[in-house]
Amino acid sequence: MTSRDVKDTIEGQILHLMLSLPKQGTREGTARAVLAALRPYLLQPAAHRLLSGHVSALMKLRKAVLHYGRNEIHIRKQMADCLGAPFQLTKDEWSNFTKLRYHGLAAKCDRRGYWLLTKRGSDFLKGEVSIPETVITFANRVAGHDGSLIHISRFRPLIPEFDKLTYSEEKPAPKPTIPLFV
Repeated sequence: MTSRDVKDTIEGQILHLMLSLPKQGTREGTARAVLAALRPYLLQPAAHRLLSGHVSALMKLRKAVLHYGRNEIHIRKQMADCLGAPFQLTKDEWSNFTKLRYHGLAAKCDRRGYWLLTKRGSDFLKGEVSIPETVITFANRVAGHDGSLIHISRFRPLIPEFDKLTYSEEKPAPKPTIPLFV
């Protein structure tokens, strides 16, 4: 569903709402009733493109999940405030973290401030799935998708710390050690 389709759907809902309103006694009363009915529709649909900063935050969430050994991470206390940790979020990554939810790559947990890496997010990082580049939201809900599909390989040159082995489900086999003295 493109942004034009979303706007057409919203316009149809507004028209239906307007036609179903009873007339008020005065012009002002009718205007107030219309305004009250339209209040939820005064928000504009928004388009959210997946950018390298979002993918970087997703990679850091994966690192935190591996580090803590659980898929429930408090993104401020256990990521943003962890100075020097390889999964420390920058201010921009922390501020835009919710956009990962729009793309279905991360999800909020029941506990406040906690997030988890979704299967789709894990599969995206491993290169197993491509996702729509742009998500259309309306009233904080996904209303549709716009644009082409995007693959993780597109972000590899844009993210300096991209490490393929860190994001595979399999851990690399330990290298055999050779004794220094025999």
